[in-house]
Amino acid sequence: MAQARSLADAEAAITAFPVRYNTLKDIETTESEDLGETLWQLSQSDHLIGQTIPEVMAQRWFDAARDY
Repeated sequence: MAQARSLADAEAAITAFPVRYNTLKDIETTESEDLGETLWQLSQSDHLIGQTIPEVMAQRWFDAARDY
């Protein structure tokens, strides 16, 4: 995520987390919720791509990549 410089880079970084998370076994619901919250916080940091990412956009990316 530190190398993200554009919205496309940010999307790739944000979706990489749930894609990997989808492969893990025995994950609790609260852990899934924590991942979503963490990614939302990162999307709201202007350190990611020099600006915040609209919440709706970040949520859409996250939801499209997760299967839980």
